[in-house]
Amino acid sequence: MEQTHFYVNTWQRISLCVEPEFLESVLGECQAIVQYHERGVRFVEDRFAPYKLTAIYRQYLETSLTKSDFAWNDERELYGHELVARASLLSDGSPDESVPVISVRPETLIYVPERGQIMTNVGAKYEVKFGIQLNFAKTGTYDFKTVIETSPMPNGELFASLRKAIMAKTKPCKFRSPLGIHRSSIRISDGIHERLKPHPMLAAHQLEVL
Repeated sequence: MEQTHFYVNTWQRISLCVEPEFLESVLGECQAIVQYHERGVRFVEDRFAPYKLTAIYRQYLETSLTKSDFAWNDERELYGHELVARASLLSDGSPDESVPVISVRPETLIYVPERGQIMTNVGAKYEVKFGIQLNFAKTGTYDFKTVIETSPMPNGELFASLRKAIMAKTKPCKFRSPLGIHRSSIRISDGIHERLKPHPMLAAHQLEVL
């Protein structure tokens, strides 16, 4: 049977900067399964045990909090990781290539003085690496037919569970700039708050975590 393909129409995103133990706890609580995507092939990495992803995130976080410059090799291992619900797998436990998945990406921010604004999810020369994103399709279509909502899908339900758990245990990150105080969409935990204040790249952007 010919494989159907899901094409994303609109996206939704959760941005967070938390300690690795917090991330692992939330993924375990929501029973997220980790998949890895490499060279066009997906395979299940862990079943309800996202420990390898936690280790990769730990290294990425430590690098971003201690280095004043960031190289591609410092973040590349985050790319390719995906989260899925058990119900989204095929009957033999392998990935279903036809369903949308929750992707893991580095989160970036930049302060634009001309606008007096902090922008996230940007690609710029002097961007600041600041936690991660969980991205999932909000609407999409199979082979460009009827546009559908993803919320009833198993991975849509997983994304909603992750959002609820993260929102309940975190708070918005606030920054101070020369122009005032800015509230961002990035969620931070109490356990990471103090470590973010001396973030080596923030001073160069005239920013301070409150």
